[in-house]
Amino acid sequence: LPAITKTLLSTVSFIKAKIYYLITGIILLSIFLKIALMSDSGRKIFDKWIIHLPVACDIIIKDIVIRINRTLSTLLKGGIPLVTAMDMVSKAITNRVISLRLQEAVGAIKGGSTLTAAFEKTGIIPKMALRMIEVGEVSGSLDEMLNNISEIMEEEIDLKLTRLTTLIEPVIMVFMGIIVAFIVIAMYLPIFNLAGAVH
Repeated sequence: LPAITKTLLSTVSFIKAKIYYLITGIILLSIFLKIALMSDSGRKIFDKWIIHLPVACDIIIKDIVIRINRTLSTLLKGGIPLVTAMDMVSKAITNRVISLRLQEAVGAIKGGSTLTAAFEKTGIIPKMALRMIEVGEVSGSLDEMLNNISEIMEEEIDLKLTRLTTLIEPVIMVFMGIIVAFIVIAMYLPIFNLAGAVH
């Protein structure tokens, strides 16, 4: 048999022979990850990793910033003081790393810092958004400005997701094509070789 056919048969035989071990391994890994994520240190490691993912990190962080701005805007419109509103927002964010940075921002605001300066120290708010927040603080329209920032960032995310999807689709098609071609060649190459030998 050709090497490519032997490789395919070996792979299939390995999976059939070890299928129960593979399933057990996947289940144990899932349980381990779930337990790890339930711990404070494990959750922090995961949250730190998730906001540093290549390509996706920018979209993930912007999505978090949108939720921060929208929640803060709604609370401020409801007449809740800035410090209280920020404290509520920091507790509402599920990402532990971002939540801790927001709690530090709350401490900075309590110490007399502006929202712009406190947000800047977190390192997660884009510069354009910081400038808009600063304008909102000076003009007294902070809640409206926070909402405007969210809308702008949502449009940016939609555009990036569209571009990312456009790039990923051809890669997936090529990958699937290679797998199908590998299987077809592995299956039919022995037949072609046999026909050639008989001829």
